[in-house]
Amino acid sequence: MGLNCSYKRDPCMELASNVPMPGNLACNVANGGVCWGILGTNTYHCQCPASFTSDPFYPFSNCLQIRDQCTSTICIHGDCVSSKNGQKAHCICSEEAYGKYCEFTRGQWAQWSPWSKCSPNCGPYNHRKRIRTRDCLGEACSGGLGHLHMEFCDTQPCSNEILVSSRLNSSEEIQKLKLQVLQIESTRYIEMSSRL
Repeated sequence: MGLNCSYKRDPCMELASNVPMPGNLACNVANGGVCWGILGTNTYHCQCPASFTSDPFYPFSNCLQIRDQCTSTICIHGDCVSSKNGQKAHCICSEEAYGKYCEFTRGQWAQWSPWSKCSPNCGPYNHRKRIRTRDCLGEACSGGLGHLHMEFCDTQPCSNEILVSSRLNSSEEIQKLKLQVLQIESTRYIEMSSRL
């Protein structure tokens, strides 16, 4: 190198016979890479900038491939998507997964329990209810309150209503029944008054 070949050739600056580009270009010096050459030889080594890595397609030291953060980001139950320059990556989780790396799976719902008995035992349709439940197997089941199911039960007359309806044929019986109810209510009133 030089006018009278007084300098040793720098493989980072000059094209070597077996390499299609000089080291500075291969090491991507323009984007922050560093070329470490051994003067007087064809040998150099690249130190890549943070945003580039070696491209395995080329058989020589280089920093020609944009570093894709997805190559070092594992999305357990999803897919990695990187920014245009490859510097940022994030996971797109499948429907059953969540978390920064899709590492958590949402739970699945177990089978419903049998229906409970209607409560209270008697009363009109919109007063009586029954429920059933199910467990979330795992964490974060979708559906929020999907663990509880309630429905109204059919109207079920209470025993005193059954007694009244069976005795409706006799007005004398109705009068006796009214008197019994009145006596019971009076007794309760007297008991409550005496406590005060």
